[in-house]
Amino acid sequence: MKKLSVIIAAALAACFLFAACSGVNDKAAQIALEEALKTETDLEFFILDDVANADLSEFQEIYGGFGASRYAPKRYGIPEGSIKEQQLPDQCVVFIVSAWPDYADGGAFVTDITITDPKVRLFGLTVDSTAEEFIKKCELLGYKKADNIDEAERTARGIKEYACVQTKDGKYSIALEKTSELAVIRINAPVSNRDNIVF
Repeated sequence: MKKLSVIIAAALAACFLFAACSGVNDKAAQIALEEALKTETDLEFFILDDVANADLSEFQEIYGGFGASRYAPKRYGIPEGSIKEQQLPDQCVVFIVSAWPDYADGGAFVTDITITDPKVRLFGLTVDSTAEEFIKKCELLGYKKADNIDEAERTARGIKEYACVQTKDGKYSIALEKTSELAVIRINAPVSNRDNIVF
């Protein structure tokens, strides 16, 4: 009986130590993420930022959103006009703003960011970073590796290099995709549609 008590006590101590160390690692990753956003990221907004009262005077609204608005910084010089006249440059950043976490909830949150500009950094990474560099850096910041698309879809879309991570709670994912024509980093927070709103 005494041996059993010792074993149970040791097991409980190990669980407590593991939980405590896990919390320390999560805290360290959170601090590293905040620092990377401040010093190694060139985005005006980050995913899930509430931009309802943000100054968007340096942004141009562009066509193409259903239930959402799309914005690009004016520095990219996207022509004003109809959807046919608005061609996105090969290198740019596009922010999608919508309600979140559900369309019925309202609000104005950044729910998607697409980066094709190699000069724009995310955690010190760019579209020119390798998948290995991408995963390594993101895991240091507390993200977990994810695989959101299968091999058949990668082949169909012509993706030659792919890496994806997501938050531990699954609120958003970050993916690096490279085809022969395009390299893109996409940050996406899914928005549900519980009321089946039609746009």
